[in-house]
Amino acid sequence: MISSRAVPTVEYIRCSRSGQAIWWGRKGLRRLVPRATGCSLALRKTHISSGRPSYRHESLVGLNPPSTYRTTMWLLSTDRAELHYYVSPEEVPDGYAILSHVWDKKEHTFQEIKALSTRCEGTDTNPRDLLHPSDKIRRCCEVAASHGYRWVWIDTCCIDKTSSAELSEAINSMFRWYALAKICYAYLADVSSSELTSKTRNLHLHTRRSGSMGSSNWFRRGWTLQELLAPSFVVFLAADWGALGTKADYAELLEEVTAIPFQVLTLQRPIADFSVAQRMSWAANRQTTRVEDGAYCLMGIFGVTMPPLYGEGDMAFQRLQEEIMKHYDDSTLFAWSTKPFAIWTMQLRPVEEDSLAFGLGCDMQDHDSHPYLCAPNPSMEFYNIVMSFAAYQGTPLAETALRPTFTLTPYSARAHIPVIDMADLKCTLILMPWVDTDTNWNVGLLFGPCTSSSDPSRPLHCICVNRLAYWAIEDGQLACLGRKWPPSSSRIRWADVDLLHRLPVAARVDPRSTLRRPGLTLDTALRAPFRFSALDVWRYQHYNWLMMSSPSTLWRSDPEHPQWDGSPPALVAFSDNQGVRFTLRFGRCDAVAPPALLPDADADADANTDADARPTQQGALWADVLAGPGGDDANTRPHDCATDHIDRWTLRTKVFPYGDSEHKATWFLGYWKFRVAFTPCNLNPDTLVVHVVPRRHPDMPSMDSASYRALYDEVYLVHNLLYYWGVGDIRKAGEDVARTVEELKYDVEAMDPGAPYGGGEERLWLVQQTRVLWEKCCKILDDMKRDPEGAPTPSSTTADSDTPE
Repeated sequence: MISSRAVPTVEYIRCSRSGQAIWWGRKGLRRLVPRATGCSLALRKTHISSGRPSYRHESLVGLNPPSTYRTTMWLLSTDRAELHYYVSPEEVPDGYAILSHVWDKKEHTFQEIKALSTRCEGTDTNPRDLLHPSDKIRRCCEVAASHGYRWVWIDTCCIDKTSSAELSEAINSMFRWYALAKICYAYLADVSSSELTSKTRNLHLHTRRSGSMGSSNWFRRGWTLQELLAPSFVVFLAADWGALGTKADYAELLEEVTAIPFQVLTLQRPIADFSVAQRMSWAANRQTTRVEDGAYCLMGIFGVTMPPLYGEGDMAFQRLQEEIMKHYDDSTLFAWSTKPFAIWTMQLRPVEEDSLAFGLGCDMQDHDSHPYLCAPNPSMEFYNIVMSFAAYQGTPLAETALRPTFTLTPYSARAHIPVIDMADLKCTLILMPWVDTDTNWNVGLLFGPCTSSSDPSRPLHCICVNRLAYWAIEDGQLACLGRKWPPSSSRIRWADVDLLHRLPVAARVDPRSTLRRPGLTLDTALRAPFRFSALDVWRYQHYNWLMMSSPSTLWRSDPEHPQWDGSPPALVAFSDNQGVRFTLRFGRCDAVAPPALLPDADADADANTDADARPTQQGALWADVLAGPGGDDANTRPHDCATDHIDRWTLRTKVFPYGDSEHKATWFLGYWKFRVAFTPCNLNPDTLVVHVVPRRHPDMPSMDSASYRALYDEVYLVHNLLYYWGVGDIRKAGEDVARTVEELKYDVEAMDPGAPYGGGEERLWLVQQTRVLWEKCCKILDDMKRDPEGAPTPSSTTADSDTPE
């Protein structure tokens, strides 16, 4: 029994793995008391009487430990690679080493290390020597032991990932664990020390494009960011585990590769000196295997914690930003933009009216333009912007003590902000206390009214497409967007505004909601004339397109004809950030024609399809493309049978211009044409699957892998069209079939895996596979010319099976 004098007032008690209760008193003193018999939950003290202390049971998950709470951790012994449990990092004798690395496909887990230790008990075998096939753990233990460290922490095997509670504790504590390590080994498995001769060890010669240390995959992973920042002493190891240098030695190289100032890497300035936007910019272009890890790996950099919920997707990053808003008085969290747009210049030259109409648009329905206050994911472009109230000098704001504030509500982010109305542009500028450190100019945020709000008494506002703009007050006039606004229109006022800060709840509950991406009702019928594949719908989003349907042409209320049969025509509008660019119309011709569209429709379809349900006489299927929304008569406008009947198209495909092919201003992100094609549906041969693939102009520099992905998809589509339709069309129009394949030659040969912004694994794969597919198309074409009765084998259409993740 423990007397009351031995037990001071208890604030927090938790059961340790050793069967003892650990608790902290008001002075932070830790004590051990025997755990009550049968007690498997954490305990919180309710009161201390003159006799035995009494406790009440509580779930461990529900407890909120005080700031002095010390996280528990498992460590490997460097001599035998056996797991040992410690109450906290501070309790480890003589400290510990820690490993930072890129995970391989096969890594040893916590359970495997435990099983290996159990197998070696009572024998002279050292478990460390049995670590195969991966010897990363063994080599790390050997290096740490040679440097005098008895303990090492490795994330692959020192976390019991079968326990959600332990995994959550590890993710929230990882930054602290790295910060408290005596040494951090950053293992660069793709860097050879033999490449780094005494001459090339000159730090200025190590660049990202030189293919040496700066190009290591370690610098592109999300978790390695905090593993670089948190430890005071980081030693880089080559593939042979030889030491290359420390992060202080390579500070200039690391600044070039990671955009992290060398003052942070050399410990001259703490991370807290940098704004939220600056810290977010360090995470740019980093990748994680799980989407959620893109947010979880940043928690330690901002000093916030939250429970990990794998499966929530991009909502993890939204939760991270909301936690930052709760703890930081730093609004630079909103200083981001979608690539490739940058901050609007403050030059005195006028901005073109067409550009203003596009860039200042706000549409709650257009979620691809991300009209939210918070960024959708860490890949957005965060700028080198800092908070500085010096931006208010020379304005009426300098005479007040008010500051912009943002309060989260279930409805919106309630903002109290200084604004200037721009009536003729139908937008409003928020005078944020932001300064761009690259130009030393003030930066503001542009917003406007949303197209719809659920509460008319509290109208919602969205951020403009081009959200950021430079601003200044000069001689009482506002200089912004290349103009100077007169004093009457540039009156500064404080306003309370409801800003949409993230994706609306309705769109998160149902991803098919019209708030996110309209569904196509024609896809729901088994015997519909046309269908879009789910993969193609995803690809439209990958190409930065927004696909929409016209409900008036797709919903049928006639009980006699509940299924859409192709009349009236269906309309599917494709839009980008500049609005609706073209509308694809497809339907069935009223003129009755024999159903000879598919070569084997009569032979194979009868075996799997109810003959009574299939009409014997139907009109031909047709499709055309209208510029823009198509006009009010798009539903009734007649088609041209000579040019629009799909069975008259070579390989059932056509290429259409995207806007005005002669004027680059009408292109979007370099796309100037698009291909429309049709293939038979596997579920019903009478149904045609619609494919739409954009094409970037070969003379336009591609800004990312999306354009190469589009070209790969187009070549792959033509490859499949040859398989489905080539045998019949080669007899009727052999030259047209050859021209369809040949016109891709210039685009394929123009592909460059290394230009203009550096290569990558995905980009290289796309270039190689696209060229392979095009060569296969040429071979299929040659075989068909020699033997018109022959056909390509179905196995040749599976080239997409090895697509990298």
